[in-house]
Amino acid sequence: MITNSFDNKSKPIIQPEDIYEKAESNEKVTIVTFSSFLISYLVDAYKLQLYKTFRSVGDTIFVYSLKLDDKEFFIYKTQIGAAVSGLLMQEVAVSTGSHKFIFFGSSGVLDEDKCRGKIIVPSESYRDEGVSYHYAPASDYIEIKNHKFVDEFLTKQNIPHVVGRIWTTDAFYMETENKIKARKDDGCIAVDMEISGLQAVANFCNFELYTMIFPADSLDGVEWDKRELGGDPEHALQIKSFEIGLELAKTL
Repeated sequence: MITNSFDNKSKPIIQPEDIYEKAESNEKVTIVTFSSFLISYLVDAYKLQLYKTFRSVGDTIFVYSLKLDDKEFFIYKTQIGAAVSGLLMQEVAVSTGSHKFIFFGSSGVLDEDKCRGKIIVPSESYRDEGVSYHYAPASDYIEIKNHKFVDEFLTKQNIPHVVGRIWTTDAFYMETENKIKARKDDGCIAVDMEISGLQAVANFCNFELYTMIFPADSLDGVEWDKRELGGDPEHALQIKSFEIGLELAKTL
């Protein structure tokens, strides 16, 4: 069974350093987005410099550098889904030497009262995806290691936010009524497609992962509500989330 896939008794046959030139380890923070729009915006607004490119899973990955004062940050666009975003995190870590990652993106709301208009800080995530079972022993939930740090940062910045369990799923089109009810009964307040897998990879590789998600669409009703998902409303949330993520990166 897939839940028995974790193996830390033998070595992987292929590692990222077998494919990519390994950079020296450093303390630089990498900020990760899922949005092509945001990358285009940041290249113009923040004058990002292209740092490195490499081929991965059938696409070219562009890693950018942002220098502010005496610090340098890396930024790249990842792909949707726990398996690919986790794989890319490992490849970027090898290619840049960075081992601190800030991820942010949109989510579906399961609890409108708690989440609407707030940044969501996942404290635990239900492992309804596949990749985490290859990187961590089986369990229903995985703790999001640095959620307290993110919570404290947002509190100090007076940024409205909520901390709580979320649900990570591989199957966007199979978020069924029964599954939604089960996760809500469990206390989950939102659903995404990456965080439980990313945390498992981060734990296994000794990366530091910091996550935030913003409400976009809503599943807290009898029908799906698109809300801010797609277009200008979501773009504005992406820009705001990046600005918050950058301030967080400055503290790490």
